[in-house]
Amino acid sequence: ALVITIIVTIIELAAPSFASAAFLILWLSFLMLANAIFHITGALVDWRYMPGLVTAIVLYLPYYFLVLGKLLQKGRLKLLPAIVLIFLGSVPMVIHSYLILFRGSRLF
Repeated sequence: ALVITIIVTIIELAAPSFASAAFLILWLSFLMLANAIFHITGALVDWRYMPGLVTAIVLYLPYYFLVLGKLLQKGRLKLLPAIVLIFLGSVPMVIHSYLILFRGSRLF
């Protein structure tokens, strides 16, 4: 995951385009946003600390919203396409997280 994050970030920095910004937000929505939601929800559901919770709150969410904010601020993404990309990127991990937390199963 780290290697993919580095690659999509380098692509975005080296050859900025709507496609590179869109792919970066898709990936970060899957990896960081949905993961953070999973860890926060898991801690609330279990009503106890969940490994990864601090990382999600202190690192993942701030970094994610910093990148998203910069792309919106620079006009690289517009709000509506960004919302669609966020939804599409995070849905697979959110579904997987739902199955783990509320059903006790997994996708794979």
